[in-house]
Formats: sequence, C-alpha cells, structure tokens
Amino acid sequence: KARYWIKLFSNFDKYQPYYVGIILKRIRDNAVPLVAQYFFSTASALAAFFLAYRGVTFAVSQIRIIESLLNHRQTLNQIMGLKTKQKFLITFIAQILCLLSAFALQFLANVGEFNYIVNLILSFIIWPIVFNILERTKAYSNYQVKRVNHSMVGYLLVIFTFSFVSNILGYTSIFLFVLILVLIEYIFFDLFRERVLYIVII
Repeated sequence: KARYWIKLFSNFDKYQPYYVGIILKRIRDNAVPLVAQYFFSTASALAAFFLAYRGVTFAVSQIRIIESLLNHRQTLNQIMGLKTKQKFLITFIAQILCLLSAFALQFLANVGEFNYIVNLILSFIIWPIVFNILERTKAYSNYQVKRVNHSMVGYLLVIFTFSFVSNILGYTSIFLFVLILVLIEYIFFDLFRERVLYIVII
C-alpha cells in the first residue's frame, strides 16, 4: 500500500495548481465585500448595494448548475457549439433574472428608494461572468489550470489596487464602484479569452 501513497505524492506537482485555484477562488468570491466598505458612506447604503449584488450571485448560482454539467466533455462541446444568438439569449435571461431578484430582495427588505441605474449597470456584469464560466470550463477540460489561476490573480490585483487608489484620491461613489466591478469583469474576460494572462506571475 505504501507504494500507492508514494505514487500519489510523486504526482503532487500536477494537481497542486487545483489547490491554489480553490484558495484563489475563495478570495475572489469575497473580494467585493472586502473592498465595498471603502465606497459607501453609510451602513444602509452598503446594505442596499449588497441586496442588489445578491441578485447577481443568485443569477450566477443558477448558471453554476449548468457549469457542473459542463465537466462532461460531450456536454461542454454541445454548449460551446451553440450559436452565438442562443448564448446571448441565455445570458440575457440571466440578466433579467438578476434584475428581478435584486429588486425583489430590496423590496422585501423595505429599502426606501430603489437605485434603478445602479441595479441596471450591475446587471450587465452577468454577461462577462457567464462567458467567463464557459472559457474557464474549457480551460479546465484542457488541463490549463494555471491559466485560470493567473486570471484570478490578475483580477484580485486590479480590484484591490483600484479600490485602494480610489479611496486615497477620495473617489468613493457607488456609481464608481459598480462601474469598476463591471469593467474589470469585461476586461479580464477579454484578456482571458485571448490567452494573454500569462503575463501575471503567481
């Protein structure tokens, strides 16, 4: 039995990036709550934002159900083989779901005023997230784990740097924060898709 353990640990370098990826994903998932406090002057405004952001996480969680099915290579190939129009339709439905859930949560929490513009802008974050999930799954299927890890490191560096600089300069409005979130997702999806994120060194 000892030889099996030896064989297992002899290949540790091959699956080590997966453990790094798990840690990075945990940090990435908590990045928004960590930096959001710098952009809101009151606790009530911060709470209202997180209710809207919960709409994003709810919509994404529904997409992640599909993501779990994409671990099967044949299913992944079928999804990737969908026409662009079909992918856009699925993403648009997810965006509508995001908006509706955000407004519903704010209504149930008795938020006095809905910030329709913020909710609408934030809902557009669904687009790069959905397509990034497809690209990430494709990368995993090709065993390009480090590529995914590099993208998460780059995302974390940018969002923390932007937040720190904005706080130092005094630019801490809710609109700026939402725009930063959306733009970073779009930028890193484009870079991830073009496979240039190897410039980021872990």
